[in-house]
Amino acid sequence: MAHHIFLVHGMGNFEDGWSKAGEPSVQDGIRALFQQYTGTADLVGDFEIHELNYNQVFEAWRKRWAELAKDAAAAAQALKITTGFAKNLIKLADAATGDNFLRTHILDVALYRFARPVTEEVMTLVQDQIGRVFEEPAKKGEPIEYTVIAHSLGTLVAYEAFHAMMTDSSPLPPSARPNNVFMVANVVAALWQRGPNIYVPAMAPNLKLSEGWCFRLTNVGHRLDPVARLRPFDPPDAWFQPGKKDKTYLDVWLQEDDVLSENIHSLTHYLSHPRVHVPLLRQLTHPSLISDEEEEEAIAEWEQLGDDVVKQKVQDALGGLLLKLDPDLMNQLALWKSLRELLLKSNDPNPDGERQS
Repeated sequence: MAHHIFLVHGMGNFEDGWSKAGEPSVQDGIRALFQQYTGTADLVGDFEIHELNYNQVFEAWRKRWAELAKDAAAAAQALKITTGFAKNLIKLADAATGDNFLRTHILDVALYRFARPVTEEVMTLVQDQIGRVFEEPAKKGEPIEYTVIAHSLGTLVAYEAFHAMMTDSSPLPPSARPNNVFMVANVVAALWQRGPNIYVPAMAPNLKLSEGWCFRLTNVGHRLDPVARLRPFDPPDAWFQPGKKDKTYLDVWLQEDDVLSENIHSLTHYLSHPRVHVPLLRQLTHPSLISDEEEEEAIAEWEQLGDDVVKQKVQDALGGLLLKLDPDLMNQLALWKSLRELLLKSNDPNPDGERQS
């Protein structure tokens, strides 16, 4: 029985097949990671990779926005938000972002964060896409094993989709819960809007078969990534089983010098680093298959690939954005917009499958 890997994209125009686009594609990149290490090279065939795509929901709402933005009251009614927030959103589109408001898709972030109809559509679509993969195995009573790798806005989408399933009156059965979850450039804490407590017990990683969202949860960020730094995911010790935090949770932060390209926010850049992909491969296979010595050697090789000119350019540009970190939502959205435009101008022609047209 194959182990399934689900990829959840972030903000942007991700068309169907996004994870198979580019050279290398996200999927090919993950398969290549297995080949880097002797212990995992022969196991790549044991995994099936699936992409999840919720872009169609945002695309429909982007088209509606052209009309909704003409009348704050109408926008508020359609989106089930306050008229005041609708006015702020319209003002942001007109002043802070100009004509490229839709192209940079900051609207996606705002709508998902505040417009419940959009949130519900996205969550339902993601749940259905996962369910379709497991429909036949479930009928046959076959075991289900899978890992979720979510990126940027996709971390919130995944967290909320499973939060709904875990806290429903008929919660997701233990046999259908993911083995591992990787939250890359995690924005859950920054954009959470579903109650006072982000870290509800049902969503904690848990080694017990009958409890928790998953067995192991890994949070990944980069010190230069403003999105990951807005409000870092920081669960309290009480969220975990007593004495089990180290076995169920890993917090990985890449440092300022960890730069290979201008698009450090991309999923492919994150996964390229051994400090990120070695824990992933160990969780997918077995911890003993990649030694600490192999990991350190891979890190040293990765660091040699960096270009000092690119590194300095990225540090200067993103360091400036980090100075604009602000808890105010409108300022946060403007920050997302600035990062988005910067990355679209980077040397990456196909960031994680997204077309720049």
